[in-house]
Amino acid sequence: MGGLVTVRRVEHPAALADFWPTVPGLLQQFAWVHAAIGTRYCVPCWLVAEQAGAVVAVLPLAIRRRRLMRIAEWSGVAVTDHCGPIPPSLHPAILAAFAQALRDLPVDIVRLEQCRVDPVWTGFAAGAPIETARIDSALPFAEYWSSRSANLRSRIGRARRKLARAGRYQVTRQPAAPGPALDGLCTWKRAQQPGSPAEWDQRIEPFVRRAAALPGMILDTITIDDQPIAVHLGWIEDGVLHYWLPGYDAAWAGFSPGHVLLLELIEAAHRDGVRAIDLLRGVAAYKDAWATDTVVLSTRLHANTLAGRAALWLSARGG
Repeated sequence: MGGLVTVRRVEHPAALADFWPTVPGLLQQFAWVHAAIGTRYCVPCWLVAEQAGAVVAVLPLAIRRRRLMRIAEWSGVAVTDHCGPIPPSLHPAILAAFAQALRDLPVDIVRLEQCRVDPVWTGFAAGAPIETARIDSALPFAEYWSSRSANLRSRIGRARRKLARAGRYQVTRQPAAPGPALDGLCTWKRAQQPGSPAEWDQRIEPFVRRAAALPGMILDTITIDDQPIAVHLGWIEDGVLHYWLPGYDAAWAGFSPGHVLLLELIEAAHRDGVRAIDLLRGVAAYKDAWATDTVVLSTRLHANTLAGRAALWLSARGG
């Protein structure tokens, strides 16, 4: 690789959009910042590497404020653990330029967290790793299902039969779009919010609806007599179904519609050649019941200011 690599910051939304057709960006990183602008507490801050006047790579970041700290993070950290440079395989000279640019950012802390591929190239200190779950759908469905607990197989199988007797049972997948399924999902998630729903109304739901409008997003829905009772909003990329935002109508809770929908998605994954279902970040009991394996996620941290160093020091000691 020849030629000097330069890195510049791109923060204006219009400038970000200019890169949309030219950078081979991954949906879960590249597009989320567009959905986040105006609906989440963040400022876009992409690091764009150029060589000989051409864009060769992008580090998709956003700057957020937390407890008076300015923190640079992945633009997609709020929604996915598939974060990293675009494209993912880069020459060491580009990575070195990105590492220096991260140190030069006008922030207190750079936090590259929950990464499936450890950004060891940054030279930053490692944070505590965590695990996330996934479902491997490369094996035949019958083999997968027989490996689940007898209790899960019996309970969810019985719930699906009950739903089939409750009315006209249908499972559909379609491109995400405004309509009864998305409206129902937002209504159900709003009802689950602790305390005041103001945060949901003002920030989260607008973000969800803008994310749903991104190219490639899908809605999986169970309907009974054409009425949605369980919905999943997510996407398929690189042969993996990203299980992002599921929800169900609490009036049907006795039928376990969320679990039944997940079973339908697993069956469809095996049938359609989807190689895995990624249950993404977060800990939940249902993930232990359904997952076949785990993935270790790494975190890299660096303080760019004295205040940032103090904050990391206190955090490491439980402060």
